Amino acid sequence: LPWSLSCTLFREHILNRLYVRGYSYKQAINYLLYHNKVYSPIIDEIFREIIVASEGGPKALFNRNPSLHRGSIQTVRITRIKTDINDNTISMSYLIAKSFNADFDGRKVAVVKLP
Repeated sequence: LPWSLSCTLFREHILNRLYVRGYSYKQAINYLLYHNKVYSPIIDEIFREIIVASEGGPKALFNRNPSLHRGSIQTVRITRIKTDINDNTISMSYLIAKSFNADFDGRKVAVVKLP
């Protein structure tokens, strides 16, 4: 997943890990807001901790509208967060690309993190 999307998607987890590291709530919020578009090695380490702690990656739903065909909504695991803040693309396995009709034309896929 892209960096800025992941900062929003895992907001509560990041704030919790920053609090454990000694940040106050206000400091953690300001740090996360600033580093939403700027790479941070601390947040990158937190992303890796989240992925390892969830045993294979946190689950999310990928959805490509219209959701009429089988496979247009799938549960996937998030295994990597991109560290290039200018790369705002979602990478997925080519094995599931056909069911999303992913023909690389720029249409969007919605991502919803599962609890």
